[in-house]
Amino acid sequence: MKTPAFGFALTATLFAALAPVYSQTPALLNYQGRVAVDSVNFDGAGSFKFALVNPTGDTTFWSNDGTSTIGDEPTNAVSLTVTNGLYSVLLGDTEIANMTAIDPAAFANPDVRLRVWFDDGVNASQLLTPDQRIAPAPYLADGAVTGAAIAPGSIGGAQIAAGSLDYSHLTTPAAPGPGQVLGFDGANLNWVEPGGGSSVWTLNGSSAYYNGGKVGIGTSAPAHALSIGGDLPTWTSFSWGGALELKNASAIGWQTNTAGRRFGIGQTNGGLYVFHTASDPGTTGSPPTYIMSITDAGKVGIGTTAPGGKLTVDTPASPFSGYGIEHTAGSVRLTTFIDGFSAMIGTRSAHELSFFTNDGLPSLTIGTGGAVSMTGGGPGIFTVGSPNGETGLSIQRGGNRGDVRFNGSTIKLVAGPGAGPPGSTSGIAVNTAGNVGIGTETPQAKLHVIGTIRTSVLTITGGADLAEPFPMSHSGIAPGTVVSIDVENPGKLRASARAYDRKVAGIVSGANGIKPGISMIDEAQLEPGENVALSGRVYVRANASAGQISPGVLLTTSDIPGDAMKAADHARAPGSILGKAMTPLDGKTGTVLVLVTLQ
Repeated sequence: MKTPAFGFALTATLFAALAPVYSQTPALLNYQGRVAVDSVNFDGAGSFKFALVNPTGDTTFWSNDGTSTIGDEPTNAVSLTVTNGLYSVLLGDTEIANMTAIDPAAFANPDVRLRVWFDDGVNASQLLTPDQRIAPAPYLADGAVTGAAIAPGSIGGAQIAAGSLDYSHLTTPAAPGPGQVLGFDGANLNWVEPGGGSSVWTLNGSSAYYNGGKVGIGTSAPAHALSIGGDLPTWTSFSWGGALELKNASAIGWQTNTAGRRFGIGQTNGGLYVFHTASDPGTTGSPPTYIMSITDAGKVGIGTTAPGGKLTVDTPASPFSGYGIEHTAGSVRLTTFIDGFSAMIGTRSAHELSFFTNDGLPSLTIGTGGAVSMTGGGPGIFTVGSPNGETGLSIQRGGNRGDVRFNGSTIKLVAGPGAGPPGSTSGIAVNTAGNVGIGTETPQAKLHVIGTIRTSVLTITGGADLAEPFPMSHSGIAPGTVVSIDVENPGKLRASARAYDRKVAGIVSGANGIKPGISMIDEAQLEPGENVALSGRVYVRANASAGQISPGVLLTTSDIPGDAMKAADHARAPGSILGKAMTPLDGKTGTVLVLVTLQ
């Protein structure tokens, strides 16, 4: 244990035995310890340095950053979280910053000890004593277990992992050929073809294949990769389970499970046809019913084998009243005769597309500029296209227009005469990051407003104090720290360092998870920094050096850097008061909820 000059002691205790993570030569060591400052368990982020040394401490076998050689302190520290004095770390874990791997050769030495340094951020780095001796766990080296050490019958199939043995572990003549299987001829194991004999087929897992030539079914001279030959006395030449069939009339057919109905695609009379039959098309009295046809001339017929135009739809018979497609000059008419209704899609001029009802008047018109009219010839109510060069929708009424635009990352709502050019600051914008802007198209926060916000009541549910960001003259200022004006660095703050400091400026906001409710800064004029609470409720680091703290007492700065204490000396208190305590301090150090009222 080493004691700093100002009287606060640092101690470390081996909380659990050091043990290797693996059952072989250890490459990682799991170390747990305890650290206290002036007999008070430390809480927070601490900086640690580690080294494996010999018993006299003058030879380094390993250090966390590889810089120690003679038992001296490594250069770079490992940051660890300490909770109520306790911490743990995997030594040699290279995923931790400033941590190098442990060379197993370090444990070839008969006596290896762990040396630890600790820095609480206030008292500088301290060597913790004594060094801890490490006792490695036993392990089995390669080749340590031989056949003589295995009892007969002690290893069975249950002790052999699935897939752990391959052909190299069996007494066989050589490696198998593709597709061969293992067979027994009564005396020896041999690799043989499937079925015990030769075969042109090769196995790939459970799949068989043949790459040596062509395959024929019903013919000994296949002309293609797969040829099916022989006489075709019936309509079916090849079938798969009775569902898929190849037909000798240049057709493919398939069968349903209902009453033997067949569907098919075939070629005849110079065209391609889709048909169905009540039974096998080769059966007498079962002519096909054609569903759709495509002729060599490129005409398509639905319900007919003789389409007259590029698309012909046959009118079905009763019980339907009928339907049809009629093409006239400049329009296409869709007609159903169920109730006499007809509708037309077409152009009444060379520049517009109109939709008409049977009274002859357009109900919807799309102009060449993208304007859509829903009133019959009037000005466009809305436009789908590219308003101001961006994908979107424009809605217009009278001389005013509103745009909904999307540029690939932001949806914008802009309204007004002309709806404004790209980059307009009017309207509302929502980007892919979930930020909403009012008066700006590039919001930088969840709600980014350019202009004045006017409201009768503002409720903030995510914070409890009014804060202002201040730049700090040194790093390591944690939330809950009491800060004062730094006279050596104008405009900046630093951790308070003496009792009853009248330069006290406030408390760094954010301790114990309580965030600022409002943070104010003029970004164009002032340098940002840490949020310092000027009013409201925050937690502060405190100590009982001036007496126990109870709710209602006034708090001031203390001689411990960054800590508050009870303002017991009322003559020195004016100008150095932080605020009133709202919770007690039960121990020597801790955190206290403060109602911030600088005095």
